[in-house]
Amino acid sequence: MIIEDLIRTGKYLHEGGLDAEQLLLLVSDATSPQVRNFFQHVFVVELPSAPDAEPKALPKQVWGQEFQPDPKKKATVFEPDLRKAAAAPFVFPGGNPIHPQGIYGVPVFPTFEKHIVGILESVEFTENFLKGRLARCPSLTLDDVMLTKVAAALRTEMLRDNPLVSSKALCLVILLDTTSEASPFGLTDVEKDQTIGPSQLHPNKFIAPNFHRVLKLYSSSKVEEGRQSGSRFGSCSICGDTDEAGAVSIYCKSWPWFLPTWTCPVSNAGTGDIAEGVALDSGCYEALNIGASYFDKVTKPVDSIITRELFSPISDREGRRTVEHKSIADLTTIYGAILLLPVLESDQIDEDERKEFGKNLRTRLQKTQSGSHVTQVVGFESTIPDNVDESIYRLTLVYYSGDASRGDIHLRCVIEDVVPSVLYELLKLAQATAQKIPVLCTEVMPGSSEKQHAWLSNRFQYVPYILARAYGGAFVWDLMQSILRRKPLNIERPMANTAHRISSLTTKLPSTEYDIREEVLFYLALLDFVQTYNTTIAEGDQNPMAMRDWKTLLALVTESPPEDMDLENVNELGFACGAVVRQFSRQYWLATKTGNEGKDYLKHRIVAFGSDLSPDAVWKKALPTMFSVELKLEKLHLSDEFKRRIGILLNRCNDAEESIRANRDGFMCAFWSGYSLQKTDKSKRQDQPEQQGAHT
Repeated sequence: MIIEDLIRTGKYLHEGGLDAEQLLLLVSDATSPQVRNFFQHVFVVELPSAPDAEPKALPKQVWGQEFQPDPKKKATVFEPDLRKAAAAPFVFPGGNPIHPQGIYGVPVFPTFEKHIVGILESVEFTENFLKGRLARCPSLTLDDVMLTKVAAALRTEMLRDNPLVSSKALCLVILLDTTSEASPFGLTDVEKDQTIGPSQLHPNKFIAPNFHRVLKLYSSSKVEEGRQSGSRFGSCSICGDTDEAGAVSIYCKSWPWFLPTWTCPVSNAGTGDIAEGVALDSGCYEALNIGASYFDKVTKPVDSIITRELFSPISDREGRRTVEHKSIADLTTIYGAILLLPVLESDQIDEDERKEFGKNLRTRLQKTQSGSHVTQVVGFESTIPDNVDESIYRLTLVYYSGDASRGDIHLRCVIEDVVPSVLYELLKLAQATAQKIPVLCTEVMPGSSEKQHAWLSNRFQYVPYILARAYGGAFVWDLMQSILRRKPLNIERPMANTAHRISSLTTKLPSTEYDIREEVLFYLALLDFVQTYNTTIAEGDQNPMAMRDWKTLLALVTESPPEDMDLENVNELGFACGAVVRQFSRQYWLATKTGNEGKDYLKHRIVAFGSDLSPDAVWKKALPTMFSVELKLEKLHLSDEFKRRIGILLNRCNDAEESIRANRDGFMCAFWSGYSLQKTDKSKRQDQPEQQGAHT
């Protein structure tokens, strides 16, 4: 249950992970780019202690400064001063932001252009603006006389320093009582980073926040918001404790995954009391608010490389090319997050360990995160603290798409109880796979540039990319669960998918040979990835591999005598057939060369127009036709050794006919692997020119 994990996370953060100021920044929208411009115009009205005294407005505050993200461009961005912003917590309004919404913990009111225009036009509008919001702010009560005075003071300051002159007409209105003992704001003799500003009622004093009181009021307001959607007497659904005021609904603006906006099929059926199913006491509700805010901060979009692969057709090369040319904005954005939690409950862990865990959670919120970056394994930007003891901690991975702010969530996958060391092992495997790509590119795609090597290596460093391309986007989430639980991978589905993609390309040979080679490169890299994973990470019964590594097979086919070709299965037989066909094709091209161009053996002699290359076409046509072609072309001469190799392969194909038909995809994937890797017969003398091809 995700909510239970969020509540546990929130409790750890509250108990030792973050101080009051940091918690306020976490649970409010102060750090969101969406609200930064509110802090450009901050209007503060200081309330007097005596009812007959006059309130006074501070000069307009600017909490932050402009900076230029790109020195080459004139555009600037306003960066809020977070020390001050923490003292004025608020959440960006949803729905129609013009109307008062929710419960205000402290009298901090986000103000939009329409509000500003109304305030500048009349005191009456200003009074109504404040009255509607103060009715939802239990921490401050003003009588009508004082309300009129406050409205006049606010309007006077806005007229003096009109925020409408700015293109970003947003502002904050804050009402402060600095004399009450219960007030979240007080007076200090020294100006500090977090002080609101100079007091207008108390000379030589500065207004300073009490972050603990601000947090308490803000948290209480969130509980009241939950109570508005329902409450009941009884125990909390999560911790079992009983709250005197009753348990409240789990409706929480910080967790918009649960929004009582509509229930199918009636649009307004979900707006009643929703506390009967699941309800929380005040402690768990506050923890949910903190944990949900934390979840939002650590949630990141899945890398676009993976997103494209998830939405690409698995068996159609042309369809894949169409997706590759689409703008990433046209594809659904998928988000991911990692929750780090102890196996034990907080009351079962000593204080030092709780503090250490809170520190780890705090570390993950920092812009410059220390620890192990596991982005290549999970597909989105994330780190795991280095000092995590996997005997104590487990991870929960969440993937979803949709607009969370509207409650429009498509939950893709939740993977619970993940041991951190599995991510580290997969990270090493992904990095090792990517490092092998340049060498494989050199062998499979001769003439490819270093830029192409880097481009391909970058993709192969992501585990979700490998899984999506191999198995298909529909299977990625199940496979992520499997590998994070050390379950073995099979190769049958990727083998079939690769064979189908290559099959869609063979009808256009030789113009599609580069694309076929790129598919072969992926297939060989995948075989290495799966074999290494199954032998070093996975637990349980191992699935048999498709064939031995390509270096071993290539040496076996090109360097050993024909009689010593020890081929263990039909896939390796297909590899040998591919290498031999390619070796002959090179000589055929030279023998039919006119000017600068020769003929492609497969296209010219074997593959009919618009048809596919099948296993039957390989061993019943491509191999035996070599003998008749040699007789017809004067420039083509096959060595006795090469003829023996063809004959041995023909006999083995004949003996394995049923097995080949049962494993058509594996045979053809291996065939194209051998075809792409074979360059020349390495058993010939080093001084013999390459154009001798099959003749040795």
